Amino acid sequence: MQTVYRVPQLALALTGIAFLCAAQPAEPTFKVVISSELATVRTGAELTVKVVLTNTSDHRITVLTDRGMATELSDYRIQVRDSQGRIQRTSRYYWSVGQSGMARVPEGSERDYSDNRREGPGAFDFWRPNPAPGETVETSFDVNKLYAKLPPGKYTIQVERIDEETKAVVKSNILNIDVTE
Repeated sequence: MQTVYRVPQLALALTGIAFLCAAQPAEPTFKVVISSELATVRTGAELTVKVVLTNTSDHRITVLTDRGMATELSDYRIQVRDSQGRIQRTSRYYWSVGQSGMARVPEGSERDYSDNRREGPGAFDFWRPNPAPGETVETSFDVNKLYAKLPPGKYTIQVERIDEETKAVVKSNILNIDVTE
């Protein structure tokens, strides 16, 4: 008679384990690391940030990038925050490229039309690299092309990208930058 009760208990336990396994979020298939050769820059000077996406999965992944007009965005959301954590104003260029669907303008950023006019319609040249496990895809962007002129102060820069396979939002490390006169 005890075996009759154990079978439903075993089925219930296995159902619970299956539910817990299904509820676990999938690990992203890549990681993103950003870097800059400069930790201090004068206001308005070029500030190039290098973005390295590394395949951390056990299989090839597809990474949609744009080698045309939106090449520096390549489906990343780029966030520049001041020392109080406020997102800075993105440039006209960032917003115009964002209309293409490749760029995702940071939530909370205001439009800034004082500089960085759109650089013509430009052609979109989509590229789908398929990095194998451990391989990387590199790109870079100039903060001062994408954002309104940053006044002197301390800033942080971070990028994020949606992993299309797992639907996870993958965030990079945070860069600390000082802008001086």
